Amino acid sequence: MNYKTEDRHHLDLSNGRPYIFLEFIIHEKKGVLMKRIMLLLLTMTAAMSFLAYRTIGDTSTGILKQLGINTDDAKECVWSNVIRASFSHPTTNEMKALASGDRPAVVQQLVSYAQQYVRSEEFNKKYLEHRLGLKPEPPEKPKSMDELRQEQKAQLQHSIEEMEKAKKSFAAEQQKQFDDNIHQMQEQLAAIDDPQNPMFSKEMESYSKQSYDTQMKEHETKVSEWQNEWPENPAPVIIRSLQKFLDISEDIDYRAEVFKNEYGKLLFSKTVYENKSAEWKLCYRAGKVTVETARAAASKWLDELKRGK
Repeated sequence: MNYKTEDRHHLDLSNGRPYIFLEFIIHEKKGVLMKRIMLLLLTMTAAMSFLAYRTIGDTSTGILKQLGINTDDAKECVWSNVIRASFSHPTTNEMKALASGDRPAVVQQLVSYAQQYVRSEEFNKKYLEHRLGLKPEPPEKPKSMDELRQEQKAQLQHSIEEMEKAKKSFAAEQQKQFDDNIHQMQEQLAAIDDPQNPMFSKEMESYSKQSYDTQMKEHETKVSEWQNEWPENPAPVIIRSLQKFLDISEDIDYRAEVFKNEYGKLLFSKTVYENKSAEWKLCYRAGKVTVETARAAASKWLDELKRGK
């Protein structure tokens, strides 16, 4: 059985991204089956630059009140989607009750809120702290053979002292075992100062340095990758996200037919569509008008970011 879909848009701010909800209606012979579906306007809330806005305007925060969204929750959602590419989202009755004609304006206000927040000092500080926490740690610089020798001597001497103390609390016939262990550690202690000991040779020191140099080269590569993925200005992060949304939503076949299988699950009639990504399917379910509106907003924001605005 084939089904038609018609758009009834619900807008939401999910994890800081404007989310566009679609109430798409599946027409059957005996009635209308209502199913709520969410479309993520993927990166409408990612970080831009640290220019311009420093506070969140009343107009943008006003839309949160209109939609019944707590400000702290909205900020956390923006943050989560920028940093973790999360798909979670708040849902309120106010969002569901929005009239279709009001939704385009609401989308713009939600986008404005997201843009202003990611430009704020609050977001900037949080982002830089998060970024720094992800910086790769450098390898520990190797100690010289003299330093290692002194460390091991101190550890053995301490162990011998502790064993001498412990021995006194045991009976005489049991103390022999302690004496044997103490004797072994004294031999190890003497071996440390043996100039022929291979564990503290120049060859071992050279090998340790080579290993450290190799680790440092790997560390430098990791730091370079970290700088590319988490630049000091988060604009490139949102640029990648916006471009991803535009790429995914570019070739949606909104006329693709679906059917309900024996378990009641909707599937695409064409296998090529059924094998598409979850994001592609969300775009399909949102409908052409919704997605094209989102694409226009994403393209505009992307262009602004590329121009450094």
